[in-house]
Amino acid sequence: MTYSNVDLYLESNEKSTICKHEQHAKACDSISYGSAVLGLHKLGLWPRKSANEIHGTVSELVSKLRSLRLDSLPRLTADDLLPPNIKTRGLELNHGNCGFYNFGFKITCIMVDIDDPVLDSHRIHMRARKDN
Repeated sequence: MTYSNVDLYLESNEKSTICKHEQHAKACDSISYGSAVLGLHKLGLWPRKSANEIHGTVSELVSKLRSLRLDSLPRLTADDLLPPNIKTRGLELNHGNCGFYNFGFKITCIMVDIDDPVLDSHRIHMRARKDN
């Protein structure tokens, strides 16, 4: 999931950005992409790793991914963007939905969908071993 999110930024171009705000879209994408790559690098997951190169438990990997700090541009008002002599009311650009929006929640959804790897046959076998 993480690498596919990063790939979206690599596939975007001058006319197409992930951020849907017209103003500052390139800056927002740059911050989102950069924070993801730097964060993954700090966790030992960048440059891109294959599944065979990632060691540890699934829980450890999930914990690492949840610790990622993924940034985007902050919430900006028109007054932050326009020259001081021009004031507006109510216009707001919220970049909170840009970048890796809801990343932690998406990880949780994936983890909930993973079935228990212990089968009934395993439980019966372990009970039999315990009784002997």
